[in-house]
Amino acid sequence: MGLELLRVIFPRWNFFDRVRYQLVLEVKQFGTKEWLPISFNAARTTGGLFINPEVTRLHAEMSLLENFAQDVQKLVDSNGQVESARVQALTSFKMVRSLVVNRLMVASEADVQFRISAKAGHESVVLYVSDTVEVSR
Repeated sequence: MGLELLRVIFPRWNFFDRVRYQLVLEVKQFGTKEWLPISFNAARTTGGLFINPEVTRLHAEMSLLENFAQDVQKLVDSNGQVESARVQALTSFKMVRSLVVNRLMVASEADVQFRISAKAGHESVVLYVSDTVEVSR
């Protein structure tokens, strides 16, 4: 809790990303093998220190990813497996799926899969890989 309160003092958030893991959301189109990251970087503006709705939205999206990762970890059984139907019933899953669809609606008409990984330095651990998600509406 104390570390989170210190974030208010520092205008540069990635200082703390070096201290702990960073969640990465990646997508791939159905039938391909290449995972592409979804960016959570915002352009810096002069008035952005005081009012920056884009950064606020990006922080909310990252918070959503953290909550979803925690929800998935609670569902892991003794064999290290997670039942897909139980994950898809989570509200946080539905919100992440919606985030992926909204981010890709313009860029892609094909169905996709998404995955969330935790990265710390050069180490990376895949936390969740979704079933196919329909992007086109």
